[in-house]
Amino acid sequence: MRHHPLGDDSGGTAETLPPPRPNGPVSRGHHMYELELHKIMAAELHRRADNERLVREARRARKAARVSARQERERTVSADRERFAHAA
Repeated sequence: MRHHPLGDDSGGTAETLPPPRPNGPVSRGHHMYELELHKIMAAELHRRADNERLVREARRARKAARVSARQERERTVSADRERFAHAA
């Protein structure tokens, strides 16, 4: 279990510790910064999701092309085998 510093264990005094954040309303400038940061992060997450979706679609398309090519080769070989008599 992680040890959380209490009292004198914190390694600092009241003079060296940062002041606590106010519990009241955040100033408008700070709030706007957080809102813009949120918009940037949300846009980045959307961009990553779109990119991952595109990668999945490309993988599916490549797999379908491989399966289709394999099936085409098998059909071609089967048709050729039917034309020739089997060896004894």
